[in-house]
Amino acid sequence: MSGLFKKFPVIHGSKLKEMIDNEPDTLFIIDLRSPDKYSEGHIPCAHSIPYGNFDEQLNTIPKDKTVVLYCEAGIKSPLIVQKMKNKGCSGVYSLGGLQQWPYELTVN
Repeated sequence: MSGLFKKFPVIHGSKLKEMIDNEPDTLFIIDLRSPDKYSEGHIPCAHSIPYGNFDEQLNTIPKDKTVVLYCEAGIKSPLIVQKMKNKGCSGVYSLGGLQQWPYELTVN
């Protein structure tokens, strides 16, 4: 698994937390998990765009913000980061799986 992440821009949980605390308006965080998983708990400010619906929602993602994606186990988010990079998006990072976020989750 670690070889996979070397190919993708990664952001660490502590850096993301710092950005949420200090500059939240510059971020667009995407939770790729199912809506049920999202409602059980997600990173503050995260938007739910399930992996299976991502292609349909790609044009709704702001191009002037830093985009951070995460999923359940850290497998799907790097794939989407690569897809976005291939479409010319910059400022896109993978957190990996939700386990990389050791902080409190928001529950809906």
